[in-house]
Amino acid sequence: MASSPRHGSQPPKTAGPCQFVTLEDEHGLIEVTLFPGTCPAVVYLTMGPYLASGIIDEQYGVLTLTAHSFERVT
Repeated sequence: MASSPRHGSQPPKTAGPCQFVTLEDEHGLIEVTLFPGTCPAVVYLTMGPYLASGIIDEQYGVLTLTAHSFERVT
């Protein structure tokens, strides 16, 4: 998987900041959510490939992944 340039974070009022990363491979796009306490924050996102694991959810044809781990593969 290679990361797309979209990356952001949004601090919920009741929790620490979470991050959103969009990954793309030959099958399409997937939105990855990194929650504090579950997955370490990514300070600086570089070009991939990345390996993400966690729980996949699909709603209205859109895939999202709540990450338990997210790391750059070297």
